[in-house]
Amino acid sequence: MMDDLPSLYGQDEYFGKIERQFGLRRGGPLVLSPRDWQRVERWQSEGVPLDVVLRGINRAFDVQAAAPSPNRINSLAYCESHIRDEWDQARELAAAAGDGAAGDPTMRHLLECAVACRAHANDAIAADLGRAADALERLAGDSTGMVAADLDRAASEIQATLEAAAPAAAELRLPNFSPWAV
Repeated sequence: MMDDLPSLYGQDEYFGKIERQFGLRRGGPLVLSPRDWQRVERWQSEGVPLDVVLRGINRAFDVQAAAPSPNRINSLAYCESHIRDEWDQARELAAAAGDGAAGDPTMRHLLECAVACRAHANDAIAADLGRAADALERLAGDSTGMVAADLDRAASEIQATLEAAAPAAAELRLPNFSPWAV
């Protein structure tokens, strides 16, 4: 179910976006090593979705930056455990939602937003993010048969409630909760 997502991206796009994100977070130009390219190729062949890899990279850099004496991350090897954690979390959410998430991009989007909220568990606003993730998961479960406008309004309300309760959430680069927001 989640495993088919990378097929939505061509290999060049998958590799390019990962390389760009890693370079941006690292703070400078970077040429990935042959081992890093092999790692990316393995993730794609294993079906690790691009958004999961990008969230894992961000999480690795966020954790490293919060360390008492942060070291420079110079390889995707440092990000791998965080990417695996993100992927495990995404698959657990998809399994909990049942097979409906496999064919329903709206449900899948809502669950991915919930995963993105839970990825910031160490943040000071973790409780607010957890409530938002719970609300998104409930909405995903109730989304079958909902009119798109109602679903859009409900997802947008969850995001507005989160941002009102925790203004710092706007700085986390969370995806728009509405499946149709641009």
